[in-house]
Amino acid sequence: MANVSINETFGTTWQSPTGVPLEGSPYSAFAYNKTTQTKFWGFVTALILFNDVFAGTNPTLVSLTNKGYLYQLSHPATSSSPAVVGASSPPPTHPVAITFPMTNQLFMLSISPASGTWDPVWKWPVIAAVVVISVVIAVLVFVMLIGFYKQMVRRLILSSAPFPHSLIPSPHQDTNAELQAAKRAVEAEKDRLCLLLERQLELISCFEQQGMAQEEGQSMTLRLAGFSRSATDIQTAVGEGPAPSFSFSLKSSNPQP
Repeated sequence: MANVSINETFGTTWQSPTGVPLEGSPYSAFAYNKTTQTKFWGFVTALILFNDVFAGTNPTLVSLTNKGYLYQLSHPATSSSPAVVGASSPPPTHPVAITFPMTNQLFMLSISPASGTWDPVWKWPVIAAVVVISVVIAVLVFVMLIGFYKQMVRRLILSSAPFPHSLIPSPHQDTNAELQAAKRAVEAEKDRLCLLLERQLELISCFEQQGMAQEEGQSMTLRLAGFSRSATDIQTAVGEGPAPSFSFSLKSSNPQP
């Protein structure tokens, strides 16, 4: 490892190789180079089962097949005709490739979709929908321009006509007539409802006046009855005959509705 100090332990319990001290030995340069500040880190051992790659049973390559991809692993990547280490059946077409180092050599992995193309399945339906929508919008704009052109031509004809414009039927006359008829119907209904409301108010007023007259009559009857009883008591006290009786009849002066 370059650019490290002589005491670097790489975050582990690193120890120098047996018989190779870091200093004071002809072999110390193999453990630590003071000039380049490079220190021996260790060895890495990797076990690659190429038989699984050749047979197509390697778990990583099998996962590519299960996801719908075709693959090919070749070596070396710099050769004009690289040796194929392992490939799916059939091999990929129009693949994308990536190179990576392994065992101090370069390998190239190429993959492509099993469908043979990288285009999604919804590409052509979306293109067709865009074309149809564009045609519909173009037709709508064309119809709108035709209507606008006809309207401008009509305005030019009316502005240069030698006869009164009132003789030319307007496309809005029917609509205006319908609106006027609807307005008259609403006003007639409004007048009818106002008249009905006035009659109801008059009827309520009559009922109120009749009730007040009846209350006044009852009150007068009670007062006269009390006066007659007082007169009878006085005549009885002085020994005279029975007091004459009084009879009253009250009628309401207000006409019945």
